Amino acid sequence: MRGTNLWSGVALALALVWAITSPASSQESILYPLVQQSCEAWSEERKSDNQNLQIWVLGFLSGASVYGGVNLGELDADAPLRWIDNYCQWHPIDLVTQALAAFINERRR
Repeated sequence: MRGTNLWSGVALALALVWAITSPASSQESILYPLVQQSCEAWSEERKSDNQNLQIWVLGFLSGASVYGGVNLGELDADAPLRWIDNYCQWHPIDLVTQALAAFINERRR
């Protein structure tokens, strides 16, 4: 199951890269809703079967690890998700991107 989620995350990350580099006018409709999600929305999604935002977060962190000097070390895929769960519990009106920024700042090499 975890391997399937990983490959789904990779596929979504590749789709986002394609969307960003594609000349299609629908780019904003693909990226904007994910980037503007609140911690409250994150917490609700974590209780459901929907994993779009979680997969986006893992793809973003993978890119940050490869290109941004973020040390993910030996973390499993659930570790950053749990970290964001905790952050969002204490900051429900923040955006998920703010939680990501805080996580990345802690993990910088």
